[in-house]
Amino acid sequence: MRNFKFPLNEDELFYKKYHVAAQSPQTLKEFLSSVNKKDALRRRLIIPELFPNQTYHNESDKIISIERYNRYTPAILHKHSDFEILYIFNGQCTQNIGFESLRLQRGDLIFTAPEILHTLEAFDDESIIFEIVLRHNDFYEMFAPLVKGTHIVNKFFAEGLHGKSPIKYLLFHTAEDKFTRENALRMLEDELNADDYTEQFLIGCLILGFVHLMRCHLKDFEISTSQPTNLPDNFLLMNYIQKNLATVTLEELARHFNFSISHCSRLIKAATGFGFKELKKILRLRRAEYLLTNTNQSVAEIAGTLGWLNPENFIRSFQKEFGMTPAKYRKINKT
Repeated sequence: MRNFKFPLNEDELFYKKYHVAAQSPQTLKEFLSSVNKKDALRRRLIIPELFPNQTYHNESDKIISIERYNRYTPAILHKHSDFEILYIFNGQCTQNIGFESLRLQRGDLIFTAPEILHTLEAFDDESIIFEIVLRHNDFYEMFAPLVKGTHIVNKFFAEGLHGKSPIKYLLFHTAEDKFTRENALRMLEDELNADDYTEQFLIGCLILGFVHLMRCHLKDFEISTSQPTNLPDNFLLMNYIQKNLATVTLEELARHFNFSISHCSRLIKAATGFGFKELKKILRLRRAEYLLTNTNQSVAEIAGTLGWLNPENFIRSFQKEFGMTPAKYRKINKT
């Protein structure tokens, strides 16, 4: 196999400094004050503190595209109308889909359905992740073989095209599969040296890759299902809650979106399966988990940042959820 190396690019070097600075409120404040906003906007850098309404995913006019995911990119909750495929070429990462947290390893390949809320966390130099996006609108015409069949991959794409798929994701564990690794590299290499035939080449590689998965890895996959929802407000609600975890209340949320409290509560329940209080608790604990493993903030600082007035209450809630204290969790999991 060819020996590909992927040093940190300019954006990744920025994100790495950002990630290190975020380990304490003071260093983060100093870092943000030094950012050239005009340059950051030009490069479309993701900086939630400076650009809170920034769009994470840019819709492409390409039927298919592949790129290497920038390490250290902030984990922003987002969704999009296209199919997304991640291939972990090297290292590891965490993908949060809905309320599931998936620890992905080298060789894992995950398909995410359209309109599914998710985030990606890759905060080390060694992790190399390829991101493939398939445009929803032209999917059937270009990828008809993937829709016409009875295997789980066919079902995933066929139902996802019509917004009816209960499948949130498919996760294949291909490990050191040589064909899959070489095929991913061929696609990325051709994209980096694109010409008039690149799109057709990528489509061909992708279909070959799917056939290989169904032939060789149908025993090595996981699936997650849920009841689909077409509610237009669920993403906006979730995004607002995420941005205001420490202080948000159901009353404030309803007022912000000009909903009645009962309607707002029903939207949250329909979109997530949880009531507001339970949802807020889950999201705060997930954020606490991230801060414990990726920053040097003290347990008390994390508790205060996420809205616990008493650190002891935070510790009790965390221990009930994870079976250990925040300090012990950090000692075991901190990278």
